[in-house]
Amino acid sequence: MRTVAAFLRRDLLVFRSYRLAALTQFAGVGALLVMAFYIGRALGRGGAVPGLGGDYISYLLVGMAFTDLLIACLRASTTAIRDGQLAGTLEPMLLTPVRLWQLLLGASAFRLLNALGRLLMVALAAVVIFGYWHHANLASAALILVPAVAVFAGTGLVAAAGVLVVKQTEPLLAGYVAVSFLFAGAVFPPGLLPGWVQPVVTVLPLTHALAGMRLAVAGASPAAVAGHAWILAAGSVVTIGAGVLALRQALLWARREGSLAQY
Repeated sequence: MRTVAAFLRRDLLVFRSYRLAALTQFAGVGALLVMAFYIGRALGRGGAVPGLGGDYISYLLVGMAFTDLLIACLRASTTAIRDGQLAGTLEPMLLTPVRLWQLLLGASAFRLLNALGRLLMVALAAVVIFGYWHHANLASAALILVPAVAVFAGTGLVAAAGVLVVKQTEPLLAGYVAVSFLFAGAVFPPGLLPGWVQPVVTVLPLTHALAGMRLAVAGASPAAVAGHAWILAAGSVVTIGAGVLALRQALLWARREGSLAQY
């Protein structure tokens, strides 16, 4: 834990030193809330949206806030390795007693906490300003959030293995993020999409994460979200297992080829 704490302190100092970037993040959350407010005024509370079955503003806030957190989990490992490559610190750090999982966890911790902070800001505004989520079931939310974070983190490990081997995986990762954002229900119900897209919608982890989380904030019991939770849990086992195996093999390959310092 000392290693993780050291990374956290480093990243916090960097974050504090770039105050404009920090201010921009808070401004982004504020812009999302202002946009939600005016969309609400345009639609009227409980505005009818085909295929929604609820208030669109609550729908939008869940989609934007939780998608932000899960995409941060997805990108955390790849960003940690890529930053180390570009700064020339990846190989020296791996020559120390610090293990790769400690490096990834430590280098990702601040980004994840930062994303969680943005999520909490949106949640607070949703409850206090907009009057939503007063009946949210926290147990149901946790039942969805934990495996959702795990499945996205596991997918990120697979992508991080690709960074060690081919250096540039951002186009593929960006494509996956774009498909998930558009098809999984972040800003509009997936049921509005054509029928031929629905098989893609069904297999996207973000679809089940957002659907389960929307049930949870509406007050659904753990039993009601269990189906989505089981799908996410199964996905997390697959992605984490594949990610750990891929990362181990990629690290062995990079060390054998002497390409850890290359970018």
